[in-house]
Amino acid sequence: MSFYGDLKSIHLADLLQNFEAHALTGTLSIRSSAGVTAHLYLKHGRLALLNQPGRASVPDMLVARGVLPAEKVAAARGKRKGTKKLIVDVLQQMGLIDQEPLRHIAQLALTEDICDLVATCEGQFKFSEGQIPPRIFDAEERRLELAIPVGPLLLEAARRADEWGRIRQEVPSDGVYFTAMPSAQAPADAEDPELAAQILACLDGTLNARDVVSRFGHRRFEAYRALAELVRCRLVRAAEAHDQAKIAAQVAERDPRRALDMIRSSLEVNPHQEGLLNTQVTLAEKVGERGLAVDALKLLVQLRLEAGDSSAAREHLETARNLAPRDTSLWERSFVLAMDEKRREDALADGLALVELYREPGLHEKAKQVLGRLLKGNPRVVQIWREYAQSLVDCGNVNEAQRVLGKGGKAFLGRKEYSKARECFQALLEIDPQNEEALRSVESIDSNRFTERREWRRRFSRHVLTGTAAAIMILVSLLDVRARMDLASVQTYVSENELIEKQQYRRALGEYYRVLDRHPLTPTAHLDLQTAIDSLESKALRQELQARTERNQRR
Repeated sequence: MSFYGDLKSIHLADLLQNFEAHALTGTLSIRSSAGVTAHLYLKHGRLALLNQPGRASVPDMLVARGVLPAEKVAAARGKRKGTKKLIVDVLQQMGLIDQEPLRHIAQLALTEDICDLVATCEGQFKFSEGQIPPRIFDAEERRLELAIPVGPLLLEAARRADEWGRIRQEVPSDGVYFTAMPSAQAPADAEDPELAAQILACLDGTLNARDVVSRFGHRRFEAYRALAELVRCRLVRAAEAHDQAKIAAQVAERDPRRALDMIRSSLEVNPHQEGLLNTQVTLAEKVGERGLAVDALKLLVQLRLEAGDSSAAREHLETARNLAPRDTSLWERSFVLAMDEKRREDALADGLALVELYREPGLHEKAKQVLGRLLKGNPRVVQIWREYAQSLVDCGNVNEAQRVLGKGGKAFLGRKEYSKARECFQALLEIDPQNEEALRSVESIDSNRFTERREWRRRFSRHVLTGTAAAIMILVSLLDVRARMDLASVQTYVSENELIEKQQYRRALGEYYRVLDRHPLTPTAHLDLQTAIDSLESKALRQELQARTERNQRR
């Protein structure tokens, strides 16, 4: 019997209680959202075995807990070579440890690991009833035949769950890097001063919470609690993003891959920190991890666009495309950005490059969409008409391709771009060699009929423009002759009546303005007549000003 589900709908603690209540035997596999899988084996409802990434073997547990020195365990491994014996059997034969203490230590380790699993576990689960599957669980642990009841373990897990809430207030993520404050000392009233001192000693900014705790594999929960206590007492602080980038740069001089891992872990906490992202790009290129560099550049592009800095976004896109020239998502972003910013030439180049990447089965529809957008913005580029028609053929729309090429050919004919029109009709004939319209159009273009018509229209337009200009000039000349005759009559009248000598400027102006009203658009009106009017206006204004002054003096 097998069944599966999601730990969002049923808590792992409830699941284990059900297994114990029904005395089930089988393997529970849990896959987290991060892709990590843990396997837990139950025998008659009791917890017997655990396999999860990074979990130590039983001999390593003995060394980690200080039960046996590493040299003794290494010696047992040496004696085991060439035999089928387990290391725990060799250790017992060497008289280094007895069966009961060994089982007790393994049981403590299994209890602690399952408590942590219950407190932090999430994801999908699957239970498969049956005997122990081969090559999953540690043979050393199988040899001890552990059987831990679920009830007491869940009580301990519940206690730890409450503790986890307080721990996560100070250590919000395992990816956070910590540094000890200068001259920091473990507080005397700490729950475990020795453990706190050991943690302080390794906090130099190059380790995150996950790294620190992994150094105390047999006491992970206590290490988390001690680290949280140090943060709470302000003896330890989380490294800022810019500090982390500096530390990573120093580490990169001797171990660039380690520095890259540090930056990636920091980005788990600050995924949008541009300094860290730029550092990841540099380090990833240095160690040959182009995919990681491209991922960081994609995020940098998005951040720069959100900040309104499209110039920097384009630079990041260019760098990313050089690292991953066949990544269609990069070309898509570059194409859309060029279209939005109305950079026609860049959009054309990016769009055609993107179309080439889409020349594969299953991607023809995308190529058609890109070419459709390009065609709207570049209707005079014959290559796009041809490419668009080809994409329609690739999609199985042959009739639509013929219609598009015919439409393009006619559009170019209308603009008198005969060579481009011929390309469209020739492409149409490649699809349908018997298309009569295309055949006639190509023949007509080749026989220069369209060129002759174009030249005739050009000559006709030139003659019309010349004749119109000549007629306008004659009309203007006739009107100007009339204006000069009237101006001469007015000048004679003004002279005979001595209007200027008698200082009757306003009366003279009235005569000149009548001529201006009759001939407003003639050269005479704008030259001779306007000059005379300006002179008289000036004299009239001086006369009026002088009269006003005299009146004021008399008063």
